[in-house]
Amino acid sequence: MESLLCPCCNNNVEDSNHVLFTCNVALELWNIIEMWLDLHIPEFVNIADMFEWIDEHDGGSKQWRILNTTCVTVIWILWMYRNSVVFDGTTIKKHQLFDMVVLFSYNWFCNRNSKGRINWNAWMQNPRM
Repeated sequence: MESLLCPCCNNNVEDSNHVLFTCNVALELWNIIEMWLDLHIPEFVNIADMFEWIDEHDGGSKQWRILNTTCVTVIWILWMYRNSVVFDGTTIKKHQLFDMVVLFSYNWFCNRNSKGRINWNAWMQNPRM
């Protein structure tokens, strides 16, 4: 019988909310994102909480798109990390997760917002500036 524990941390029962928000791997990544964006990000319990917080965030349309793109990218990267553990038996290096968020969120933002392009160097520093 396969374990019910989270494959990323082996500490708690796995469910999507744990993997994306309360797992140690997720918490570490969200903390790094918080520092990168220079923005307090609350500890979400589920994806609905995250989207509610994004929708309440004031800062203009471009700021909202940056925040939305970044948060959705974090979710995607965490799920990719989980899948690499479960299905490939390998893991993406934890220190690469943040780099992947920065790169993929930049590409995603620029490809979906042709009028709102941001310089790569500025994005790496803090896309909200």
